[in-house]
Amino acid sequence: YSATTWLYLPKVAEVYTKNEQDYFFACGESYIAVKCLQQAHIVKPEKEVIEQISKRAVKARLETHNILISPGEVSGFAIEVASKADFKNLQAFSKSIKGNIKLSSNELDYQSSNGNLLKLHYQKNGLRAKGSINGEALDYEKWADGGVYKSPYVSLKNSKLSISDGKEGYSIEWKNGLPVYKTLK
Repeated sequence: YSATTWLYLPKVAEVYTKNEQDYFFACGESYIAVKCLQQAHIVKPEKEVIEQISKRAVKARLETHNILISPGEVSGFAIEVASKADFKNLQAFSKSIKGNIKLSSNELDYQSSNGNLLKLHYQKNGLRAKGSINGEALDYEKWADGGVYKSPYVSLKNSKLSISDGKEGYSIEWKNGLPVYKTLK
């Protein structure tokens, strides 16, 4: 048994790697940089393997996604995102990412490309690391209104992802292992 962090990636995403810790993806109108805490690899499930899976939700996800796997007791990713409109191509985006990971024992420092400093201290007996962003302690009880993420345009809480530009949008909620899509007005 080994701790491992998985990141599902749409199979349609264009992939560029510099090494086994720096991965870059183009998907839709976005570029995504994923800096892995440990060496990582992409698993591309073969059709024959997927057909043998009995759980519908797992099978459905693997039909459309590959998996970036970062193994290790202290594992995970630092992720930065940008608009495709801001860069000539994926390689130009990758050169702009100056994020720097310093990992020692159970401590992580990540300096993002725009200068923000994230500090985390791994908690072996808990699900959440203790940490700070630019010196301000993270308060998970107040974080994202009790959800995973909240911004003016995107929120993720209680297995429901909502995306809106203020005029229109959509939500995806997982029910019985399957995604349920709704248009927001």
